[in-house]
Amino acid sequence: MSLKERLFDDLKTAMKEKDAIKKEVIQMVRAGVLQVEKDNKIESLDDSGVLTVISKEIKKLKDVLPDFEKAGRQDLIDEVNKKVEVLDAYLPEQMNPAASRSFSICIRTSKRSMPIYIPAASLNVPLSLKISMLGRLYFSPSI
Repeated sequence: MSLKERLFDDLKTAMKEKDAIKKEVIQMVRAGVLQVEKDNKIESLDDSGVLTVISKEIKKLKDVLPDFEKAGRQDLIDEVNKKVEVLDAYLPEQMNPAASRSFSICIRTSKRSMPIYIPAASLNVPLSLKISMLGRLYFSPSI
């Protein structure tokens, strides 16, 4: 089942269960996916594109948290955190910093590679590894 299909099924479930926050978040992601498809004239966005949209939505939500904290709006902070939890369920499992360090060591020993930039280090990454690790690296300044 593709990620778009899973989102649609979860939207139906949220509507049946009258889960307003989950319904709102999934509709927001589906609207973002539709916008990307229309902007790029794509018939159907693949899972990596949907993951990109979800990641952007999480970033937007997390960007407003400091403003809510300054204003002392705990109700809005809780709502944003619930929305982020819903979206996190659709992202692949994140690697911890130790695993990503060992992965980068493995990458550096690879023979066939193409360059990509990772913060705090410039590595040569084979295309197959880049694709398989999409969304799983945990980026941190300490890496």
